[in-house]
Amino acid sequence: MKTGDWILLSWTLKDQVSPHPVLCYLCPYYGSNIDETVNTSLLQLLRDYISIRNGIEREISNIEGKIGEMLYSSLVLKRRRQELLTMLDEIDFKINIIKLLIRYQEEHDDI
Repeated sequence: MKTGDWILLSWTLKDQVSPHPVLCYLCPYYGSNIDETVNTSLLQLLRDYISIRNGIEREISNIEGKIGEMLYSSLVLKRRRQELLTMLDEIDFKINIIKLLIRYQEEHDDI
């Protein structure tokens, strides 16, 4: 993965960018075995995660509608809903980190 954001390029090893732990944590492509290089930015990551969050929120809403329609709620639907809520918490945490990094980068661009 490549990025032009200096805050994520701050770690180098022999004139090459070493994987930055924050970038690896935030990158939705990390560990996906994509053979090609992905060029991204903090803003693109933010857009990606907001899109993912919106999809998860829609799925949670659909599941809640199905649970409410049934006389007895399916255990599978309840489990899936809980998994989605956990994913949503993690995505919100990543979105907050990205926003913090963007603010920091904007504040220190003149340095």
